[in-house]
Amino acid sequence: MGPLVVERISGVALLRISRPEKRNALTLAMLTELVDLVGEEISAGALAVILAGDDEVFSAGVDLSALGNGIDDVHVDDLLATAIAQVRATPVPIVAAIEGPCIGGAVELVLACDARVAAEGSFFAVPATQLGLLYRPEGIASLVAHVGRDTVSRLLLFNERLGSSEALRAGLATHTCVRGAAVEMAFALCEGISRATPTAVSATKELICELLSDDSDLSHWSARRETLLASDERREALAHATQRRKKGD
Repeated sequence: MGPLVVERISGVALLRISRPEKRNALTLAMLTELVDLVGEEISAGALAVILAGDDEVFSAGVDLSALGNGIDDVHVDDLLATAIAQVRATPVPIVAAIEGPCIGGAVELVLACDARVAAEGSFFAVPATQLGLLYRPEGIASLVAHVGRDTVSRLLLFNERLGSSEALRAGLATHTCVRGAAVEMAFALCEGISRATPTAVSATKELICELLSDDSDLSHWSARRETLLASDERREALAHATQRRKKGD
């Protein structure tokens, strides 16, 4: 069994990082494989993807053995940035189920997900300065956009570990749960996705991502919306909703 394990449950792909001997640290090959696996599951019809760790650890971030002692380390940044951008751009929702430590590049990876469930006992940390690093500027910009200057300063300047409750207040997490229940709650969230139409979900996620970019252009979205309104998928969804309302569901 490799360091990334996938299983399909009720139309949802559960992707586990399983490298417990290295606290689920991500090698460069794993980053590439993770993106490929997500793409394969979506192509196979997955309605959503849950990203989780194994052995009560989410991830210790990028494997330090991938780092050298000089400027060549920028290739690690480039690969991480590519993986994060591809996760953010997936056409189906991705939920991060976080148990235990979520460190370094793993923090940025989960922020690319659409929801983040942090269990009691989990924590977020970005100890870049302890490694003598200026964290990649695009990554810091993304962190500031998500959680603001004060939280980023706590993580990067003061090297604080933020537990699940603080992470929820700061926006690092979107939901919290008891220890050991992160995957269960992630599946519960995905039940809401299963009641929606895939095309509407995909279009809505794409629009949200575009609104968060610096070059959002809403001019083409009216036409996209009209196409969706006239689709068979939408008519079927409306008919089902009408039937449920008549039944009192």
